[in-house]
Amino acid sequence: MKQRVNLDCLGEPELDQLRAAFRQIYDLNDWPEDRRSYNNQALIHQNHCQHGWERFLIWHRAYLYEFEQNIQDFYPNLTLPYWDWTMPHYRPEQPEKGWIIPQSFQAFLTREAVEKWLPQLNPAPAPEQKQKFYALAEQRQYFVSQRCLFQYVDNTIGYTHITLKADDPNRQRLIDALLDSNPLWYPLRYPAEFQF
Repeated sequence: MKQRVNLDCLGEPELDQLRAAFRQIYDLNDWPEDRRSYNNQALIHQNHCQHGWERFLIWHRAYLYEFEQNIQDFYPNLTLPYWDWTMPHYRPEQPEKGWIIPQSFQAFLTREAVEKWLPQLNPAPAPEQKQKFYALAEQRQYFVSQRCLFQYVDNTIGYTHITLKADDPNRQRLIDALLDSNPLWYPLRYPAEFQF
């Protein structure tokens, strides 16, 4: 019998396997008819989610079970972990010092993603900006939201050619690099933080 594990108790090898599983279902997005694709799973939730009434918990339990079954088509021994949001670091005495989401769900860049992404930026970053992007990946700095990351890129790295506009190709390339780095991160987790 498989047992679910607290997400915050997973080691890096287990998180890497979970990330690989999510990459696998993201890759299925190229085949829209495949029910296991991430986009299909997201549309099921978007179009049929039972919020606001007594079927909320039951519906989500079934939904997550199907999601897990899709992942297990590729990783048979993998179970979806649970998030214990009652742990002390999520509910501190001083909320501004607590975590908003688990670190494994936060955005970060890997060196491989930066190597693939930087040549695609237009205009090209200056050499010192490139070094700062690589340093960001080497340190594996985590960001809880796009807004925090974009502010860091703008204010600390000094590259000001990524906007929050949905049609900005540099923004989309950055999102792709973040998903390549950590497919557990979700770009629309806090959509209300953007005021267009």
